[in-house]
Amino acid sequence: MPNTATTSKAPQEPAPSKKQTVLLSSEQPRTSGFDAIFKAPSQLGVHYDRHMQEVAAGKTTGQVQISKIDADKYMREYRNAEQPPPENVIRRQELHSDLTRMQRHDVVKEGEKDTELRSEKREKFLASRKQRHDDAVLECEAEIEKLHESCSDKLQGFSKAMKGYLQEMDQEAEKILKPLETNIEALGEQSEAWVQDLLTRLEAGIIARGTKIEEFDTQLQELELFRKRQALDRLTVMVNSCTAAAHCSPGEVERIVDQKSHVVNTLSLENSRKGSELSTKLREQNMENSKKHRRRWYEGLLRWKRQRHQTAVETVLRRIESREFRGCPELISLLARIRVQQRDVFDQRKELLVQVYTTEIDALNSNRLRGIEEQITAINDRTSEETDNFLVELKELKDTLQYKSEGMLNQLRTELEMYDARTEWGDHESVKSLVESDIKPHMDNCLNWIETLCLELANVLQTLDEWAHHTVLNLNTFAIRTATLLETFKQQLSELKMKQQGEIEDCIQDHDDEKARNEGEMRNFKELMEDEVHIEGLDVLLQKTFDKLDVIAQSYRDFARNLLDIHKSYEPKIMEFFEGQTDTFAFPFGLERKLEA
Repeated sequence: MPNTATTSKAPQEPAPSKKQTVLLSSEQPRTSGFDAIFKAPSQLGVHYDRHMQEVAAGKTTGQVQISKIDADKYMREYRNAEQPPPENVIRRQELHSDLTRMQRHDVVKEGEKDTELRSEKREKFLASRKQRHDDAVLECEAEIEKLHESCSDKLQGFSKAMKGYLQEMDQEAEKILKPLETNIEALGEQSEAWVQDLLTRLEAGIIARGTKIEEFDTQLQELELFRKRQALDRLTVMVNSCTAAAHCSPGEVERIVDQKSHVVNTLSLENSRKGSELSTKLREQNMENSKKHRRRWYEGLLRWKRQRHQTAVETVLRRIESREFRGCPELISLLARIRVQQRDVFDQRKELLVQVYTTEIDALNSNRLRGIEEQITAINDRTSEETDNFLVELKELKDTLQYKSEGMLNQLRTELEMYDARTEWGDHESVKSLVESDIKPHMDNCLNWIETLCLELANVLQTLDEWAHHTVLNLNTFAIRTATLLETFKQQLSELKMKQQGEIEDCIQDHDDEKARNEGEMRNFKELMEDEVHIEGLDVLLQKTFDKLDVIAQSYRDFARNLLDIHKSYEPKIMEFFEGQTDTFAFPFGLERKLEA
């Protein structure tokens, strides 16, 4: 029923009636009092963000429990936050508003359908807030679960890499120690520096293993710190989302966060404990391996000393029976006679050969080498009579070899005393006794044999000059044949290269010409497009351009294929050429090329 306000003035026209609406619907913005209920969780999320920034900056650690961060400050801010007005005040304000509105408007009773519609909207609004809240919680759980799976994969990768590294280091240590434990007979050929180098490599491997273990421990710690930081970020996002949804009270949100953070902290603590135990076990294992490898190396050192003792003795015995003593007198006698009576002949022949073999291979000339061959023949004719008179007594042979043998035996005694392999001395009390009894008799027999050999050496001396002449002549003949082959080889190789280069240049030139033509056509297409004013014409030009691009692409492929074919064809040609040259050059050396199976 309409009501009009009465004043001392003339009555006014009543205002048009308005439909009465609810105080707050889902489409209207919430008041400050309504929002104040949900400010505390937002402040908690802001505090989480600020805490994570401090952790990233190194100002604090990430070990703070999520449900215990600044609890007092949070409660003070919650108590001091703006609170909604009491219910009696709201009812009084609503009554006053209704009375004021009734003075100017007709009050129309809201129908039953409008009430149901408003209730339905309210239910949908509350359901949407609950759905947002549940989605935020489920999304946080899924992301944390995904984070755990990702960290587990990384942890498995770290463990697998560490296991593979340890296996490689064990194999490397076995490879280093294997020469000391297998093929013991060959140990005597190795030097002491070689044995010490094995120890150095072992120690370097132990140090590297320790460093790798420390890096592995650091990786585990960084992984757990990363897990905790990412979980805090996920929970912070969930708090903000739940606060925005405004489905439950701040305390309920805090309990949810506390429950989930407890799981994350428990898992992180357990992983840290197991990681520390694993690192400790790896360090202990590294120490045990170090002790075991050092012990094995020392046992190998003892075996090396015994083998080195045996090798030293066997080496001296081999030297006594070798050409060092039995063949050396012949060589010394030959050199002495060459120095005294045939120096000029030797120098002349040597000078000629030096001229031949010091010449660069590219500068060899067959005509000049034939002139040297004539000089060699003249030298031989001039010295043939002097060679018949060449007989010189071998002097001081016995004294020289005796001195050399004594030096070798003294060196052997010093070396055996340094090795100190007493298990190899047998019944002898000292190294000197061992050498005098077992080695020196062989040396005496060798010296007696050398004295007899020196007396018989003069009988074969007359043949040496002829041998030297034929040697020099054959070497020069070989050089002449080689020079002839080289000249032929250079000519044929130059022709082959020129032919190959000409084919490549022709192919490139043809491609460059085709590129120039294609570029000109593309520029024409561009100019036509710039002048064209119709869409249909542009489409036609664009299609022609694409077709031309296909042609250009095919052109590049054809060029690449042709150039590749040229290069591919060069390989069999050059192989065939060098195979033929190999057969040609192998013949003077008495060699024959055979294909591998």
